[in-house]
Amino acid sequence: MLDGLIYYPFLVLATNRSQAPGYLLKLFGEDASGMVNEHLTHREERQHLEKQLAELDDEASVQRVLKQLKGGEFIVYFQPKVDARSLDLVGLEVLLRFKCQSQKVVPPTFLPLLYRQGLSKMIDQQVVGLVFEQLARWRSQGLQYPPISINFDKDFLLDPSAIKDFIARAKAFDICFEIEITEHTYTVELAHLAQVVRQLRAAGHRISIDDFGAGYSSLTTLVALEADEIKLDRQLLLAPEAEAERGELLFRSSVKLCHDLGFQVVAEGMETSSQLLLVQKAGADVVQGYFTGRPMDAQQVSQLFAQPKTEQMVG
Repeated sequence: MLDGLIYYPFLVLATNRSQAPGYLLKLFGEDASGMVNEHLTHREERQHLEKQLAELDDEASVQRVLKQLKGGEFIVYFQPKVDARSLDLVGLEVLLRFKCQSQKVVPPTFLPLLYRQGLSKMIDQQVVGLVFEQLARWRSQGLQYPPISINFDKDFLLDPSAIKDFIARAKAFDICFEIEITEHTYTVELAHLAQVVRQLRAAGHRISIDDFGAGYSSLTTLVALEADEIKLDRQLLLAPEAEAERGELLFRSSVKLCHDLGFQVVAEGMETSSQLLLVQKAGADVVQGYFTGRPMDAQQVSQLFAQPKTEQMVG
């Protein structure tokens, strides 16, 4: 059953999301904006209408998600990170999944909606709990797992009490994680985030800048955050065929820049042998993607720990 810490607050927030009566969902249909725009003469009025429509759409989405969540539970999957040359297993990234009441496991595509409801921190706390439970099971089985990477949202990272509790729990468990910080986190409140990064690194955890090279990523981020690793966004590997030569040059230059700045480089989104060859030629340190290892449940991934290193690649 879905943990109450997730389900109950979400239900409360969803119930109180909008004071608009339910029948307004029918009144404000998909074409509502077009029908009334001609009657609006002020920008503020148009913006107000757009906000109301967005809230109503969220309310309808909330109801659909509540039905989906009923009777299900969050679980964690793991995706291998392998050495770019030897293809030996060198780490695991934690990925959140949702097991429906029918026992079908699906990616949590509803997470953006949960985040808009203000639940990102609670979800991250749920992930932390699930990860520690799984690591305890592996330890009880005598398994030596590789370093574990966890992705935290900004609300968790910028909450002093959440970070303090996480550091204390990891210390008590005698483990250090690799904390992945995504783009939409490091493009806001950079000064505050830099302090958190220093706090985490002082406690022994490594910092990885995720999705670098996409969206609003900038070189100033590399200077501002004391990171250990850069994960190059998969889009850097997907240059159009007509621009393949320039795309390869861009990727190689990105790897070299990161190395010159002292970062380990992970190439994400590895899906083909040709991409792996490009990454190896560019000198990336670690690769991650479907070609070298798909996301898998704890039982599947634990089978890799006892294998000889030359057999750990799971293409």
